[in-house]
Amino acid sequence: MRRLLIVLVFIIIASQCSGIKNNPVPGANQIKLYRHLIDGRTVAVVANQTSMVGKTHLVEYLISKNININLL
Repeated sequence: MRRLLIVLVFIIIASQCSGIKNNPVPGANQIKLYRHLIDGRTVAVVANQTSMVGKTHLVEYLISKNININLL
């Protein structure tokens, strides 16, 4: 009986997850969600040459959005 219950729960969870088609979205692409947390503050960015938002480097993107970046 316990095994049947576990199988049924697994089937229900798998059927619910199979319809999910959302791709993960990087935080840099969702700046509107956290902009209020960093306004008026200095932000440190740890990035490399592959840190891109679309075709723009992350640091250049944040500077274009008037985010105060601490460049080390």
